[in-house]
Amino acid sequence: MVNDHTLCDHCHCGLRIQRTLVRYPVGILLGEPILRHHIKKCPVCGREYQYEQLNDLVPPHGNYVYDIMIEVGRDRFQHHRQNQEIKKDIQNRYGLILPESSINDLANRFLDYLAAVHYANAPAIRQIINDNGGYVGHFDGTCEAGTDILFTAIDEISGIVLLTCRMPTENVKDIKEFFQKCRKLFGVPLATMRDLSQNIALARDEVFDDVTDLICQYHFLENVGKALFKKTHQELTVLLRKLKIRPGLKSLRSGLVRRSKNIPPIPEKEFNEILKNNDKHLQFDQGMLRKYLIHFIFRWLDDYCSELKGEYFPFDQPSLVFYRRCVNIYDLLNKLLATPSSLKVRERQSLANIVRVLDPVKNDENLVNIAQHLEKEVAIFEELRDVLRFNRADGQPILRQRPPRSTIKDAGQIEEKLNEFRQQLQTRKTADDPVIVKSSEIIIEYLGKYSDKLVGHLITLPERNHIILLDRTNNISEHDFGKTKTGWRRKLGTKKLTRHVQAARHEEFLVTNLGRQDYINAVYGGSIDNMAHYFSKYCDHSLEIRKLRDTKEEKKTMPISKKTLRQPGMLLGVVQALGSLLGCLS
Repeated sequence: MVNDHTLCDHCHCGLRIQRTLVRYPVGILLGEPILRHHIKKCPVCGREYQYEQLNDLVPPHGNYVYDIMIEVGRDRFQHHRQNQEIKKDIQNRYGLILPESSINDLANRFLDYLAAVHYANAPAIRQIINDNGGYVGHFDGTCEAGTDILFTAIDEISGIVLLTCRMPTENVKDIKEFFQKCRKLFGVPLATMRDLSQNIALARDEVFDDVTDLICQYHFLENVGKALFKKTHQELTVLLRKLKIRPGLKSLRSGLVRRSKNIPPIPEKEFNEILKNNDKHLQFDQGMLRKYLIHFIFRWLDDYCSELKGEYFPFDQPSLVFYRRCVNIYDLLNKLLATPSSLKVRERQSLANIVRVLDPVKNDENLVNIAQHLEKEVAIFEELRDVLRFNRADGQPILRQRPPRSTIKDAGQIEEKLNEFRQQLQTRKTADDPVIVKSSEIIIEYLGKYSDKLVGHLITLPERNHIILLDRTNNISEHDFGKTKTGWRRKLGTKKLTRHVQAARHEEFLVTNLGRQDYINAVYGGSIDNMAHYFSKYCDHSLEIRKLRDTKEEKKTMPISKKTLRQPGMLLGVVQALGSLLGCLS
């Protein structure tokens, strides 16, 4: 590869070869050629001229071509492949061998360029937003215990991830800077969606004061439920453990199974027919059949989790569900044992033992009171949930990644329903039952603080006279986080992500935009095949991002050597000096 410049652009003198650089780039289309790059210089003005097209192929100070960087980056972040998978795939398809360290470096550089192109094309993304009539910003962060926060802003209307950052905590200063940058790049949103974080609320009000403020109804209900009965549910759980109901049932069941080892099994189909037709039981040994029926009772008690919807606490109350099943079995068996029977005492002993173990669920005063207390709190919580229409027509559980379905009509009625419910709660504050009074007061307090932010999900797009229905939860952000974390687990082969989240880069959340054609049209000229061209075009921007990424934070803000720490009498001297500054020691 030679330099095709012959004359100086400034003095029009003939150029001379100053030096020759040899480079060994690696790329999918180039392969592994040897490039001889002539650097020419003007003998008069001293200007140097390089081969201009070289930087269109290979990043400055790098030997890997843009196309292989993009291949590695998309394999890592879009397809969540491991290093060995990427290495093997590139070797099989292109005959190129990449060291694992190079794969990691290329993946990081891919994110540098991806972010550089994204933010450099903010005006084009803003045009998409304007064409849609504006944007609705979903602001949320994700983390693991003890890690930094990965914070994102996503437009609900277009689905584009607008902005990402990392912050040590959800503090007002960092969140405010994030909001200001989002406003500068993409303008003022039509509405904002957030959780109940007080810091997010304070920062949002400073930057987007006049914008409709919506809170996630899932987070709202979660907070209300925990305030209502988290303590009561914990008390019920502790008391059930203290009374050893589950261990007692487990012991009885184990004994039954041990005594039944030599009993021939009854096929499940025939067992179901016995339950439907009592005459069928005459075909089987009566003792054997009784043990099967008792075993069924144990299994049914143990299967209480089937009543849970997988919505997690406080939407599911596992201890209360287990308690209800225990009460149900206790009542049924008591009734059965009270019925005259020809069974001998020994034959009734198994049923009596179950009743004995379950006796506290009806006769332990503390347990009964706590359960009744919890039932009342859960009932009023379910009323609030129904008012907010927090259910799904398909019966699927409501999760952060599976939001409630609603219609424009439903959204329009929620405010009226909330006002009616609040009036009902006001009348209950005079009830004789202290549980009802306290529960009503808690919900009234929450509604007084957040009711205006639970409504307003019908937005009229400016200059379009078109109404759109917004999501009532932060599902968009949660879904994006969940999808990314699923990819991490696939790549890492582990469920615990603490170390990876701490090391992960927030720019990775921008990768999801590559699945949107409107984004590709605006940012990459209509085709993802143009990524290499745009990466080279915004190379300088990516180098700035890389420079920030490589800058190591100085953690020792007040360095003190171990030699100083270990000097005799040093502690006493420090304390005396401190006392002198504070004026409390002479």
